[in-house]
Amino acid sequence: MNSLSSPGLGTPQTEIPPGTSVSSQTLKMYEQSPYYVRERERGFPVFTSHSSTQFDLDPYTQDWPQGDTPLLREQLINLQRDYTLVSNTSLITDVLADVPALYSLLQQAVRPLRLTFGERKLLLLEALESDEDTILRVLVKLPSDTTRPAELMRGFKRDWWLKNCSRSQASLVFDYETGNGF
Repeated sequence: MNSLSSPGLGTPQTEIPPGTSVSSQTLKMYEQSPYYVRERERGFPVFTSHSSTQFDLDPYTQDWPQGDTPLLREQLINLQRDYTLVSNTSLITDVLADVPALYSLLQQAVRPLRLTFGERKLLLLEALESDEDTILRVLVKLPSDTTRPAELMRGFKRDWWLKNCSRSQASLVFDYETGNGF
């Protein structure tokens, strides 16, 4: 496949389909592409979501989770400006409803993450579900040739996360992934 036509290049983060394989060369080209934010039209909630167990045929037109509020919907749309949502959005909104401080933490984490890892790195947001609870994970997608990614993550955690983690009520984790695919 020609890397110039790879999915993800020139596409806002919120429109990259879950499970899309992205090569290191594609990630580098994505990082060098012009940066822009696409505003959503009011009244037309569009979001990327994916559930490993069940999902609609078109992930961009899924119904909104039952029982959510307009505030949670607005927060989810705002988060899509910086994060690519790769799990069921109803799980994400459930966690945001249970721990209201997570929304502001996620918004505030964008700048330190970008300063640490680079402006053009993909930031994925997903809900991890277990028998006891559900937590949110921010995954920074890095090319495989990134030097010392663990050191970068330790720096982020030391400089920002350790000062703010108590607000998350143990419902938010940060991690990175290197390689060519999601």
